[in-house]
Amino acid sequence: MAVRFRRTVKIFPGVRMNLGKRGVSVSAGVRGANVTMGQQGLYGNVGLPGSGLSYREKLLKEGKSGRRSAKASTASGQDTVLPPVAERIAQVQLNNVSGEIAILDANGADLGNEAMAVAKAHAHEALKENLAEQVDAHNRMMEQIGSIHLGTPAPDQFPQLVPEPFEKP
Repeated sequence: MAVRFRRTVKIFPGVRMNLGKRGVSVSAGVRGANVTMGQQGLYGNVGLPGSGLSYREKLLKEGKSGRRSAKASTASGQDTVLPPVAERIAQVQLNNVSGEIAILDANGADLGNEAMAVAKAHAHEALKENLAEQVDAHNRMMEQIGSIHLGTPAPDQFPQLVPEPFEKP
């Protein structure tokens, strides 16, 4: 039987940091629809909450940002021995409601405080970089939502229809 690890931390509503066996990822979205950026690339996720039905698709074919972060964190030249829980970390997830970060395994199970401590100790910079990227993405999304009304017509304006003549009777 495979053992999986996953810890999710909510940065703020709509943005989560996911710590897992394979690395750190950041998710932004609402229940039922989100976008996740991690070591494996950018994925779009859509599902019916409570039904168990979901669809996941890779949006960008390049997954280099997560790999670069992982290499940067180990580029210090020191070979440190990681605790066994670090091998089970698959993703970092932020809880939309509570703002807590969860470290998750590949099955989505929370690995708890030990995994959180390991992630903070051994992948601090990668966590900060991914968090900053997600905050920027969330701010862009909120900016678009905040100005959506600017593209809609006023309620007292109606479209002007211009009659066009028929070519044949």
